[in-house]
Amino acid sequence: MKMKLVLLAIITCVVASLSDYLVSASSKLTLSIMGKSNCSDWMSVLRLVYITELPPCPCTYSQAINDDKFILSNFLIDYYHNGAANCFRAPSQTSLSESGQQCCYGDDGNILIGIEQNGGTADAYSPDGVKNFGRHIWYDVLPWVACCELGNRETCEIYYQFRPSDDCLEYRGPVYTN
Repeated sequence: MKMKLVLLAIITCVVASLSDYLVSASSKLTLSIMGKSNCSDWMSVLRLVYITELPPCPCTYSQAINDDKFILSNFLIDYYHNGAANCFRAPSQTSLSESGQQCCYGDDGNILIGIEQNGGTADAYSPDGVKNFGRHIWYDVLPWVACCELGNRETCEIYYQFRPSDDCLEYRGPVYTN
């Protein structure tokens, strides 16, 4: 039984590493085929969408897990937000916007902010639903790959100017009434 658990843990680690590699390789291949592998190729896309009415991030994991506006979303966080223990997403607070907020937290439960910490970002399109998922890839993910993964610190800072991390300073937790 113990040997089976060890084998299962090893297989899980290999699959997780392989999925990160496949995502990285497929993103790079997509950018290469499109001829848009430089961050500068994505500036018009980054500027095109105005991100509005996003809820501020909770400051801690425990606040996020207890706020109904935020949904746990750890899909590929080791690739996109290396060092994050958990990430949450929340859609815009208005029906007119399709933007979304992503908030990531470290092992200590505190919010991660900016490129130094691989913090969450404001998304032009929240990746919920088929229509928005494709837009999220085009307007948020591929520019990140070009500017941050394939770029350098300067180009990644440009990306974070257009898709900033929220610092949680304006967060007010939910108010419950009896």
